[in-house]
Amino acid sequence: DNKLHKEARWRSALEVIVQHEVETFCQHALFNKLIEDKWITFGRRHYLLHTLLPYLIFIGLFTTMVILRCEEVRVDWQAVREGRRGMDEEGIVDYLATIDSSFVETSVKVNATRICEGACLLSCIVLLWEGWRNRRLNATDIDPDGDKSFSMSKFGMALHKNLSFLLYAGIAG
Repeated sequence: DNKLHKEARWRSALEVIVQHEVETFCQHALFNKLIEDKWITFGRRHYLLHTLLPYLIFIGLFTTMVILRCEEVRVDWQAVREGRRGMDEEGIVDYLATIDSSFVETSVKVNATRICEGACLLSCIVLLWEGWRNRRLNATDIDPDGDKSFSMSKFGMALHKNLSFLLYAGIAG
């Protein structure tokens, strides 16, 4: 147990190099080995739990919701074609006298669809929150050399630093 790691202001050499974007270390073998060790020890697990898993859950929920909704529309359309339901200007309307077993089965699927829709909405909120946490919009991220000039390379670098935020916002939006 190193007391240095418990200091609030303590930062590792890697953190300092990354924060200040010291490019001379990028090609050094020791620095690359340190990054590889950090990835194996911490990064891979964090990526799997905080990036890949929420994304896969969202994709699974969204796919399930689309499948259930398509089945709901197909069943309703089939009922209209068979004359068990009517059609008005607002869409498909159930006749009160024609409640049968297919209606009960359909209502269960409708409830499952609504649950998936709610879970997808919750997933969108989680993805937006995770993206917001990953954003890098500090002054040093936008203008690293501090000369207050704009260039496409600076814009490209700031865009690259915020790709995870843009990915989450794009998926959730």
